[in-house]
Amino acid sequence: IEIDLPIGYVIDLVVDGRPVPPAEIVAVEGLGSYRWYPGPGRVVERWEPGEHTIEVSWDRLPGRLPDPGAFSWRFRVT
Repeated sequence: IEIDLPIGYVIDLVVDGRPVPPAEIVAVEGLGSYRWYPGPGRVVERWEPGEHTIEVSWDRLPGRLPDPGAFSWRFRVT
């Protein structure tokens, strides 16, 4: 999963109803890029066959004017 936002934002990521800890998200804040992938010891270890839902919400860094947003999508692994 890769999310690109303007510089100066933070995200919350939920995969199949499970919040992803910030430590699992690779953030390149200078580019506004956030990446997450399944793997051993992570919230999701691998994509199982079936439908999956991703939810991402964002806002500006604390101390700045708020600019919240959210987006979700579903996909199927066969």
